[in-house]
Amino acid sequence: AQELQRNAQALVQSPKNAVLTFAVGLMYARIGDFESATKVLKRALRLSRSNEIILGVLAFIYGNQLGDHQTAITYLQKKAQLNKKDGAGLLLLANSFMNVGEPAKALKAIEQAEPLLDEAMTIKLFAMRAQCHQRIGDFAAARDELLKLAEVDPLGMVGVADVLSRMPELPDDLAETLETEMMSA
Repeated sequence: AQELQRNAQALVQSPKNAVLTFAVGLMYARIGDFESATKVLKRALRLSRSNEIILGVLAFIYGNQLGDHQTAITYLQKKAQLNKKDGAGLLLLANSFMNVGEPAKALKAIEQAEPLLDEAMTIKLFAMRAQCHQRIGDFAAARDELLKLAEVDPLGMVGVADVLSRMPELPDDLAETLETEMMSA
């Protein structure tokens, strides 16, 4: 709280300092005052128009703390325009699209992210694509993604079971087929 007061006082002295404004916004977020945090971070963004870090923090606060996924999407799209090689940012965008019920847009973001990510993220890609296909209703494509996941996941069935637990609408016959195919693999 004292550090926040100190930085807020310094900000009064230097209101056009984007770095200091950003620091104050982060401190508000740290203490859970997300309304003040977003207000100050938006000011920092105006002072530093192309700062993808500020865009990412705003997206995180809106999506994860305030539950406003639509606003998070707006900031993540701006962030993606600034850095076209940010695969992790595109995955966050895909996740936000899933949160607002737009799995087709999530799939597009995943496709854009895939060539930008390292092999360690492959497991996440298969899981996210499976969930997107399931929500669209393309259960065969969801099954194919889960089979790919089973092949690359070091935990094998554990990773697939985790994804399946988040896919309650998977038809019983397809779940049984998937289980049989994975057991024979």
